[in-house]
Amino acid sequence: DDFDWITLYNDVEDNTPAASPRYQFAVNLAYSKILDPQRNWDLFEENFTDDCVHRLQTTKRRIHYGYWLLGETLREFGMDLAAARFRGSEHHWVNRKVNVPINEALDFDQEIEVKFNLQSVSQLSMGQRASYNIVFEIIDNNRQPNSFFLQGLAGTGKTFLYKSLQQLFYSRGQIVLCVASSGIVTLLLPNGSTAHSCFKISTDFIE
Repeated sequence: DDFDWITLYNDVEDNTPAASPRYQFAVNLAYSKILDPQRNWDLFEENFTDDCVHRLQTTKRRIHYGYWLLGETLREFGMDLAAARFRGSEHHWVNRKVNVPINEALDFDQEIEVKFNLQSVSQLSMGQRASYNIVFEIIDNNRQPNSFFLQGLAGTGKTFLYKSLQQLFYSRGQIVLCVASSGIVTLLLPNGSTAHSCFKISTDFIE
């Protein structure tokens, strides 16, 4: 089994920055025998991708990015993820140093979003569908003004409408940023983030 490798990665887990054990893992894959590379990655994926936290907003995307970085390191040794017996990377982080935010925003499956959108649209009420159509037509035709304020009582389906619109534009391969002023509200939105986090707005601390 891979007991010795697991022991090694456990030993360095809390003592070194993530880039170092990830690189060491790639070296071990290239020059040593690891019986189950995918299992080793799955066990230590959080440690192997800890240096990606400041670049990406969600744990899932952070791990996808670190996984892709491992593949890039393997290329230095004449290997790739497939040759090392890994699953393929779920997203191609092209020009990561320049376009990490764009690549993160495009990290979705367009075909799946088409299915989600069709299902969501079929469940919209008349009022939701009217708002949905207005937003889509104005954005799609690049008309002005293009800012909207959706008003309604709690439980009337505002969040569901937001999600339906996000799925619509995802299904067209377009970027959607779900941003809210409150951290609690972001939990209700797909890939939601606060304005301060998304747009790197500094916070004023009052003593």
